[in-house]
Amino acid sequence: MVRRILRTWLPCAFVCLFVSKAAWASEYHGQVFFGGVPVPGATVTVTKGDKRFATVTDRQGLYEFADLADGEWKIEIEMSGFSTLDSKVSVTQETAQGNWDLKLVGLEQMLAKAQAGVPLKTRTTAETKSASPQQAPKP
Repeated sequence: MVRRILRTWLPCAFVCLFVSKAAWASEYHGQVFFGGVPVPGATVTVTKGDKRFATVTDRQGLYEFADLADGEWKIEIEMSGFSTLDSKVSVTQETAQGNWDLKLVGLEQMLAKAQAGVPLKTRTTAETKSASPQQAPKP
């Protein structure tokens, strides 16, 4: 009876273990630099199919994604005043830390982006009135 159980369930347990290992998630982390100096505040976005995750680099330019499914992900790193970095990374448990070096955008490109850009937030009339200085009452 015990042998029969071991012959039946033990192979099933091994198969389940190996199949589930392929579906495990891995940590992916890296650091963003400019000229060898860490860049805080850069937005790092990873995309795979319909999954999209984003984070912001800390004071040392470090970022981390704790549980990304293994496989190829598109990575995009953005920071105002710098060119956007686009690349692909292969995420596995053995993937090394990503190190990215940003490049400054030229003045002409920054001006063109600013002129073509949409404001971050459009103020409503109520917000505009509350943001304007209060007029002193007339005596």
